[in-house]
Amino acid sequence: MNKKKKEKIYDLVQWCKNNGYSKEETYERIKNNYSDLKDNDFLVMWTSTSEYYKRIIKNDSIGKLKIVILIALISAVILFSGVIYFINRPEYIKYDNGIVVSFDIPIQKNTQAKPFIVEKEGKKFEITPLKDYVLSGIVLSKKGYSDYGSKLAPYDFAFAWGELIYPENRNGVDFWQSNRWYYFRTESSKQDVKFIDDRSANVHLVPKNENILKAIKSTPKFKEVTYIGKLISIKGIDDNFSWSSSLTRTDTGDGACELMYVEKIIIDDKLYE
Repeated sequence: MNKKKKEKIYDLVQWCKNNGYSKEETYERIKNNYSDLKDNDFLVMWTSTSEYYKRIIKNDSIGKLKIVILIALISAVILFSGVIYFINRPEYIKYDNGIVVSFDIPIQKNTQAKPFIVEKEGKKFEITPLKDYVLSGIVLSKKGYSDYGSKLAPYDFAFAWGELIYPENRNGVDFWQSNRWYYFRTESSKQDVKFIDDRSANVHLVPKNENILKAIKSTPKFKEVTYIGKLISIKGIDDNFSWSSSLTRTDTGDGACELMYVEKIIIDDKLYE
């Protein structure tokens, strides 16, 4: 009901009231002509003075305006978020099952790839491929970094493979990451430490390009995925920076993390490269 209509009904209510009609009689008369009149609105009209009712209508209009503005702002935020998601969404092609994967254990093979140079933020680095590497499993934990190494590897993922990809084998285990390390706690788990150590790893991820970086960012946790690329070592050309990957899945402690150059990612039937 708009403002003018409310003011007209208010005047009729007051006319009836001033001419001796009871509240019930007035309500029946008004309701017969204005069936959309709400009970609460009628009571306010019956008990309010003219000036007070004008303020009520004014505040009601302001409230409705605020609601309209709020809805517009929410719509704008949703639209903006959709645009940002579309811009940051990685491109993919349909996966044709032509890549050998194994969720039992990562596949590591000798590589023929040669060292190459990359430049990041004005710094040059020599990347030496050590092994071809296919890592299929689930992401247990994700952590972004802004340290010096993040020029090349802005994210670390804690991966699990083999029996550890099944939820019943992770019950009671807490996983988290900090300072380029990966941790887990098994106080209430039936699994021993070695079982988890042998089926999980912290992996420093070096994306091949911007599209792979976007795919890394959007990789879901606890969903089967495959990362394809190389285990590598990195040497700074402009400084003494060095970083090298572990080449075994059963080591622990300092130096046990995999440093992986990611060239392709498979998620469901999508191949990112």
